Amino acid sequence: MADTYHESVMDAAKAIVAAEALPDIPAERVYKRLTTDRVKLTFPCVVVSIEGCNEEWRPLDTENDVLTLPVNVALAHRLDLRADDPLLARWLAWRQGLRRAFLMRLMGDVDEVWHVEVKPMATLDAQRVIGPEYQGGAAGLILEPQVVVARRRD
Repeated sequence: MADTYHESVMDAAKAIVAAEALPDIPAERVYKRLTTDRVKLTFPCVVVSIEGCNEEWRPLDTENDVLTLPVNVALAHRLDLRADDPLLARWLAWRQGLRRAFLMRLMGDVDEVWHVEVKPMATLDAQRVIGPEYQGGAAGLILEPQVVVARRRD
């Protein structure tokens, strides 16, 4: 396998968001990023990343473990969404589209994923609206795909 499970999960999440065709967020503005470099972003956009995520490794049985490989799927925009009601309506529609894209869906491109828990982030993160991180709005989902892996036997 050329990619790790986590990279494959990020690629699958990016492909799912791009296929959802959110209005005003074309596929080329769905980014998979492994660094904190935000210079290359064109807003509004969706960023698929693992920054700040904690994996879980749990035993399933005597032969297998379950790896939970979290991925952030975050909407980002440089505008202050508290000041423009029409923009807020569009923002909420994007969030609804993300929810629809991932809820009750497996990642077909990653056969090893057998379950995906979908958890919402803040609807509109005010700290990111006024803070330096995105200098705009941020919200989205945390995906928690689960992969069953065999334990190593020497």
